[in-house]
Amino acid sequence: MIVPILAALAVSACGNTDDGMGEPSGPVSYQVTFIADGQDGIGPTRAVIGLDEEFAVLDGNSGCHRILGSFTLDDASGKAGFTVPGRSTNNCDPDEELVEELLLAAFEEVVSFRRFDSRLEFFGPSQNRLLAFDPIS
Repeated sequence: MIVPILAALAVSACGNTDDGMGEPSGPVSYQVTFIADGQDGIGPTRAVIGLDEEFAVLDGNSGCHRILGSFTLDDASGKAGFTVPGRSTNNCDPDEELVEELLLAAFEEVVSFRRFDSRLEFFGPSQNRLLAFDPIS
């Protein structure tokens, strides 16, 4: 199942352009600035996530490993979801491993999102904020 994702990544790696409507038409890289941890949250992190809304492809780095996946963002309903089927493996700092585990757990819990200008915030079933993504200029 990773082969179609990798093919989509190759197609979507063209860069970020604007379609004149204010919406990016290519991948946008986001700094993960908040991850829920059951307390006050952690952030900022070293995690950088690229979202290509045209192809619904997620490609990024947790600060430890490269992660690949797909996602849905429905602006009309505010519904969102992530599927992260692949990640690289190597030895990481224990703090980076913790951030990665929290990030992957948060992706599994996401059910909705909101756009605040160019920032994306993702929420769980109880409308608790799980993640915040700020675009990298």
